[in-house]
Amino acid sequence: MAAATRYVSLGSIGAGLVLAALVLAARGPDPVALAAALTAALVVLRHRSNLRRILGGTERRVGPPKE
Repeated sequence: MAAATRYVSLGSIGAGLVLAALVLAARGPDPVALAAALTAALVVLRHRSNLRRILGGTERRVGPPKE
């Protein structure tokens, strides 16, 4: 996701959400599923300001600008 959008924060959020989804889909042990869900929630909460900047068009991207 980070490579496609050039937003590192979206890559982090995507990774957290995918982790939680995979653990829940694999029917992992309840403590592991809970930890994965809490981790995903924490990642999203910690990236709120980045999400606001992305939506507002002011978040900086990684790498050279596309032509």
